Amino acid sequence: MRDHGYARYRLDGCRCYTCSWARAQYDDRRNMLILSGNWQPFVPIEETQHRIADLKALGLGDRSIARLAGLQRKTIRDITDGIRHDGTRGNRPLTKIRAETAAAIAAIAFDPLLAPGETRIDATLTWDRIHALIRAGYTRTWIARELGSTSKTPALQLDEQRISANNARAVRDLVLRVGIKPGPSARARREGEANDWPLIDDFLPARNVSTAPRNRHVVSAAEILARVEAAGEHLEEESA
Repeated sequence: MRDHGYARYRLDGCRCYTCSWARAQYDDRRNMLILSGNWQPFVPIEETQHRIADLKALGLGDRSIARLAGLQRKTIRDITDGIRHDGTRGNRPLTKIRAETAAAIAAIAFDPLLAPGETRIDATLTWDRIHALIRAGYTRTWIARELGSTSKTPALQLDEQRISANNARAVRDLVLRVGIKPGPSARARREGEANDWPLIDDFLPARNVSTAPRNRHVVSAAEILARVEAAGEHLEEESA
């Protein structure tokens, strides 16, 4: 059974307070967009087809995707095939779908980095990581070499739309390996800043930041131990 909300109102006929409220919110947003001239009830199908392909690469079938999105299984099949399957009116090409349908499928949480090696996944996040490396001071040549290029003049040869999961993981691992260490290229840093590319910190695990003032000397455990030993020796001398 679907969770209460707009999908349950529309597909299951539930008229509880939660579902009715979700429908009212949808109508309010729709009317606002219509009045502002921004209402786009239909969107091209291609991006959603890629999203479904990514989900299937992780082992999800049509039924699971439909359940998670609050849609009918037939809808997922139609989008995948690019055909509106209709036994009475004939199968017609499907090139656009409702915006809320696309949004429901896009909202399904998944990690594309878990996909099998050669699975083609969306390249957006990988290019964000590459741009962050450039902004941190690493050149494209250096990045390409670290990713395994053996050419005399290494160059990034990754598609801007779809890349393999293996390449995506390699870029992620490179970012984690570099960490916060700045690269040597001032020119790369200027390019990253001029394009307002992401900071590499955005792709690193959260770090514990010391609250001690920058000009305060933080005493290490080794220094504390040395001071204790020195104090003990001083006391022994006095008692003697």
